[in-house]
Amino acid sequence: MRDDGNAQAWVRTAERAARAGWDALRPYWERTLALEVSAKGTHDFVTEADLASQRAIAAVVSAEHPDHLLLGEEGEQVRLDGERPVWIVDPLDGTTNFIHGNPVFGVSIGCWHDGRVVAGAVLDPLRGELFTARRGGGAFCNGRRLAVSSRDGLDDALIGTGFPFRRIERLEQYLGAFR
Repeated sequence: MRDDGNAQAWVRTAERAARAGWDALRPYWERTLALEVSAKGTHDFVTEADLASQRAIAAVVSAEHPDHLLLGEEGEQVRLDGERPVWIVDPLDGTTNFIHGNPVFGVSIGCWHDGRVVAGAVLDPLRGELFTARRGGGAFCNGRRLAVSSRDGLDDALIGTGFPFRRIERLEQYLGAFR
């Protein structure tokens, strides 16, 4: 993909939007136990914090790119036209952790254009880490370029995983992969 400057500008928007999302989440994090929680489905929750974060993110994106679309995890669906860039947002990535006071959550934002993700940011606010990437431009953590490991075998690799908690009936299958 040729980079005509859009992808870099979109990374900067994603950074600002992620920080705005955290600014909206922070007061809820500080009073987690009083948080109002609704179930979208089995083990699938939405909170007032998710909604506040998404509104803050949408405000940044629409102010900087009024012609772009926003597809958020929380709220209304949009009709994708295939031509305009689409911001794909998880305003509180790790809602279950958040509502249980587990400090492993973030704000995730990606920009999809021409059939692929071209820019994005993930903010881990409690660790102070902002991960950014753009197609063809590399990935960074707090501005420092990231690199993949040179290890090419599982014997020497570190594997991190999360089990899909919504499919608890498959837990034995998931665990079997590690036995």
